[in-house]
Amino acid sequence: MKVNHISYTNIDEIDYYSTILKNTDDPIKKKVFNFHQLSQLFSKISSFPVSKTTYFSLKDDFPLENILIKYLALSYSIYRQISKKEHTYIKLNAQVLSLTEDFIYQFYAFDLPIKDHNHQELLWIYPKLQYKHFLADCILLGNYNDYCIDISTIEEIVQIMAGFTRYELDQTLAETNSRVNFPSLIYANIKLYEKGYLEVTEGSTGIEIRLNLKPESSASPIFSRYSYPLKKTIIDICKKSYNEHYSYKDFQ
Repeated sequence: MKVNHISYTNIDEIDYYSTILKNTDDPIKKKVFNFHQLSQLFSKISSFPVSKTTYFSLKDDFPLENILIKYLALSYSIYRQISKKEHTYIKLNAQVLSLTEDFIYQFYAFDLPIKDHNHQELLWIYPKLQYKHFLADCILLGNYNDYCIDISTIEEIVQIMAGFTRYELDQTLAETNSRVNFPSLIYANIKLYEKGYLEVTEGSTGIEIRLNLKPESSASPIFSRYSYPLKKTIIDICKKSYNEHYSYKDFQ
């Protein structure tokens, strides 16, 4: 979902999240956050309450989550704007709610609500612990240039690059194709993506990959710094999607 920059939500963290999204057209990089971005976001966000009855009604009746997410986004927007006591009105529109849906889905453990023991009719939705653990580890180790990446995002970039790699191989001669190591080429293409030589965008027909001969010199490794989970994911996807079996020894 492509979201334009919103600067009038009255909710600081949503405005900042919108700014992050505006800085890239890459659907993968929209899901990858560095220490400084997360520290800014998590200095502003907090848990929020929802109706217990409504939550479970929507979750049970609409298992695909989209209706539940819309309800949570609406609840979050109202709660956060009411908590800003300097405002005497609530400003909501379709763009802001759509952006807030993405925000809730990305940063909140909405499938693990916590009971309010003082108000039985309420549940509380808390931010995902993985982000707090990431921030704590960065501070403890003094590593402020790291990126927080969900395993689903690693799987997504591997799927994209595996498809691109297979397309590349299909365009080569059979003799050349037989000498190419498929998982190593996927890994190499991911590194080219990190360096900016390959760009991922979301077009009207879906995901597109473009060649960029003049990448930014400031590009840094994001996925390849996590070599073990990245290679494991490549092996798993080669098996699941292409019925090809490899091991770590196959990476050249």
